[in-house]
Amino acid sequence: MDEQAREQPVIWNASKFQIPKEVHWWLRREKLLSSIENGDESAVVFHAGAGYGKTTVMAEWARSHRSRSCWYRLHESDNQFDRFLYGIATALSGIVKAELWDAEIIRMMGSGETEQVSELFFSRCIPALPADGFFICLDEFQVIHDEKVQDFLLRFMEYGEGRIRFFFSSRGGFPGVLAACLLRGRAREVKADELKLEEQETARLLRKISGRELPGQVVREVHADMSGWPAGIVFAAMELKEARTQRTGAALFDRTQLYDYIFHEIFRKLTHDTQQFLLETSVLETMRPSVCDQVLGRENAAGMFRYLVRENLFLSRMEGEEDVYCYDGFFRGFLRSRLPAGRRTEILLKAGEYEELCGEGKKQAPLFVQCFGALSVRGREGEAVWRTKKTKELFACLFYEHGRWVTRDVLTERLWPEKTAQKAAVLFHTTTSYLRRALAAVGGAECLLVKNQAYALHMARMRSDIGELDDCYACLKSGKVLTGARAERLVTLYGRGYLYEEDYLWIGAYREEVEQRYLWMLQTLADRAFAKKQYAEAAVYLKKAVEVDDYALVSMERLMECLILCQNFTGAKRVYERLKEVSFEVLGEGPEREFEEYVRRARG
Repeated sequence: MDEQAREQPVIWNASKFQIPKEVHWWLRREKLLSSIENGDESAVVFHAGAGYGKTTVMAEWARSHRSRSCWYRLHESDNQFDRFLYGIATALSGIVKAELWDAEIIRMMGSGETEQVSELFFSRCIPALPADGFFICLDEFQVIHDEKVQDFLLRFMEYGEGRIRFFFSSRGGFPGVLAACLLRGRAREVKADELKLEEQETARLLRKISGRELPGQVVREVHADMSGWPAGIVFAAMELKEARTQRTGAALFDRTQLYDYIFHEIFRKLTHDTQQFLLETSVLETMRPSVCDQVLGRENAAGMFRYLVRENLFLSRMEGEEDVYCYDGFFRGFLRSRLPAGRRTEILLKAGEYEELCGEGKKQAPLFVQCFGALSVRGREGEAVWRTKKTKELFACLFYEHGRWVTRDVLTERLWPEKTAQKAAVLFHTTTSYLRRALAAVGGAECLLVKNQAYALHMARMRSDIGELDDCYACLKSGKVLTGARAERLVTLYGRGYLYEEDYLWIGAYREEVEQRYLWMLQTLADRAFAKKQYAEAAVYLKKAVEVDDYALVSMERLMECLILCQNFTGAKRVYERLKEVSFEVLGEGPEREFEEYVRRARG
């Protein structure tokens, strides 16, 4: 070992060996820590994806046993055996009362005699350990792949069995080098499911971060939406702390920071091929390898899904299905936000064609859902008939979630807020059975999905008027031009508003959001037509905008201008009279100008 390599570790950041400080608002995972305390395994391995709190829980343990614990945050450079051994010695130096790094060890390391170095190290370290046991915590263990380093750790575990307990945190799957320890009962694995927060823990964390007691429905929605993922719940809490109005569903909180975290901590670290696979498969509500291979032009979808499941990338196998997968809702939302709208449409079209040709699409005809005005669902066998009003509302509620998984508790709270939990559960069971029958009767039996007492709709098997609106919105937002037929269809699409004839208390905020989105589209189309001096076309869009929002003063003025330029003075005069009424009602005064001045300005 040369002088430069020997001196290099001295300048390491001391934080590599310091137990992370406790975050003041974090929850102590008492139940999990207690189960670890009662175990007698030589190693405890926390392995899960990013944001599950692996390091946090391990640090909780180390802080609770500070006098008997050492900490070592690993780095890719620790795959150099000499460097790793120096790091272990540095981590142990605060507790082990023995000289672990002296001239004799340095000399032997320089000769490459790693086995002899290891034996000498163990002979000095093991006897000097505290008699009441000792804990070595190795963070970011997934970076270690050097066989010499791995062999050293396995021998260290063997020599120290009964006196040393190792803790490993590893992003992704269980470390293969520890598989034999797991087989022999010497290792205990703590996976993502155990690291997820329970609903009561979610409630406590939301309260600690937001500084207020949030409604039970909000807690349940956040918990279900994030699938208990700790990082997602933290970001939700931070956003809810600043929220001035209470929303539900997909609009419950702003996801910008959450998506930034997913991108920087997870997505950008994946290979380009994996990134592309995630983005393109996110279009599908549920995924079969055969469909993905055909639609995306691949040959390795099955292997990719196995890899993604193993690496805990927010993917799960559908309950009761052998080879059907789905993403957690928040991750699918992130992926879809990064996929161009044109590619999304292309994939959906190919998926629809494939299902139609291969039989699955033939067995279940697509449903068409009308959302604007009165809710209706039509399939190959006709229009769905709802046995009860709550059956219809349950479908509306699931459709509003757009394929996101929603727990039974969230749905019962939304549909029967005045009922006891026991009574609501009974009503939900009955209503769900009615919904299955109603969908089956029109050829949509498989559109209702169930997983771990959570429910969702198979959106890939449905078309809808709001889906058309969303496609147009994505097109305009990207700066593209709508074809004439699509623009004409957009004007007649909206009707009287999203679920306008359904009196659902939970839909109000989203209904307003859809209306504002639609008005923006009409205004955008009107501005583009006006810029091209296509005043009659612009007037069509503005007239519809005024119908939707009859207090839209700016749209009224622009509509009046277009009608004047089209020589339609009678129509322009009617719009002016309406403008006067609304101005007095809203502003308490009439328009700034008389009608004749509007005419002069439009012509001038």
